Amino acid sequence: MGMMDRFGRIADTYISERNKLLEADTERRRTITGHPFWPTEVLRDTIIFASIVMTIAFYSWLIPPPLHSAADPFAQAGFVFPDWYVLFSYGYLRWGEYLPQFVIPAGPIGEFFGTPVIDWNAAWWGAAITGLPVGILALPPFLPGREKRGVEDPWFATAGAVYLAHVWFISVFSINIFLDLYAKDRSDYCFTGAHSELMCGRQAPWTAEVFNAVPWILTGIFLFAVIYFPTRKFLLNSVGSRVTPRIGRQVAVGSLIAAVLISVVTWPVYENGFWDYGGLGAMDDLEDLDSLRAQPSDTLVHVDEGNVWADWEDECIPYEESSALAAWSGLSSEEDPSDWCVIAATHWSNWGIFQPTKFKIIDFAGDNGHADSTTGRNSAEDEATFPGSADGSEVTYEVSMTFEVEDLGVSEVPADIGCLFRTTVRGAGIHSQSMILTDSSGTEIWSTEGCVSDTMYLDAGNTYSV
Repeated sequence: MGMMDRFGRIADTYISERNKLLEADTERRRTITGHPFWPTEVLRDTIIFASIVMTIAFYSWLIPPPLHSAADPFAQAGFVFPDWYVLFSYGYLRWGEYLPQFVIPAGPIGEFFGTPVIDWNAAWWGAAITGLPVGILALPPFLPGREKRGVEDPWFATAGAVYLAHVWFISVFSINIFLDLYAKDRSDYCFTGAHSELMCGRQAPWTAEVFNAVPWILTGIFLFAVIYFPTRKFLLNSVGSRVTPRIGRQVAVGSLIAAVLISVVTWPVYENGFWDYGGLGAMDDLEDLDSLRAQPSDTLVHVDEGNVWADWEDECIPYEESSALAAWSGLSSEEDPSDWCVIAATHWSNWGIFQPTKFKIIDFAGDNGHADSTTGRNSAEDEATFPGSADGSEVTYEVSMTFEVEDLGVSEVPADIGCLFRTTVRGAGIHSQSMILTDSSGTEIWSTEGCVSDTMYLDAGNTYSV
């Protein structure tokens, strides 16, 4: 008997058993129709085992464990994780960090134990939510009805699959602190090594894309189940025996198309990390992200060193062509400039997270000389020193400056405004300061009494006075 014949026999046995189970009464006796352990059962189990090993091997190749320095028994571990079988509980503990924290009065019991209130924090959330999957796991023996196979109750089987998928992904979430390490192992991510050599990751970018797509693909499968089974049940209840196999196939195909369309349409939202929805609670406030001002910069790297030098040799700018760049100022006089070259900031912008709320990176550090207070180009500043009066009379100092915010393709840009005042003798005299910012029409935009600092957005292409 060939392999295909054996598979056909297994399928025929399964279908016949299924029909008998569906037609059986509540109390039934199952007619055992078996097939030999060798080679039928061995072949089936071998295929299942090989599939599991292939999946584990794929993940091992996709995300290789990072190599750390040698273990030091006297040093505290940087990351401490529980055993794999309780990672889901650790995931709930980390999830609790994003849930509301509040205080609950403990009443007389709390007074007795010396704790008048309960600080409901991430630890309490983790302990409480952990009870849900554990409780669900203990429910099946107490549910009414008889034992069921998946073919008899697809809803029950789907719920079990969703349960396992949830436990799996909450476990992955619990260790996502390592995702930063894995992301740096992509071949399209480069960095400078310990000796300023240019290094890049090893894994092809598509492997990360596949790994990132897996949760959404499983979500699409779940959507198919949510659409297909209720529709099928509705038709069976309303139409009954007139639901032919052809109609069943049409419902399945329609449900598949609907699930695929929903998954494709919502994919950009998922791919963008649910940015417009605050990362579903896992993202910092937009104001905090907007305050980030890190930016890429031209960086010196060693010539002819690193694992990708052959690929980046043409992009590395030698000293003769880039001596005016500020990056060379950090090179000591003992170093030979011919041993170094510059990787431009435009490349580093692809290898890090800079100013995540801005479509275009703003040069806050002034590396490109975009701000010149002497000409009023994107900046206005003044510094003055004046003596106090010997007789204690009032001394007034007033200055007015005008500057223009260039239109470089950004409708508005953040601007820092403020002042600093100090005396050579601590606490000498009584002083007051005021600042007023107006636009070209003379309309007051911002003002303050006393030296304070603030950040605000100004429209590009306009002139302002302070």
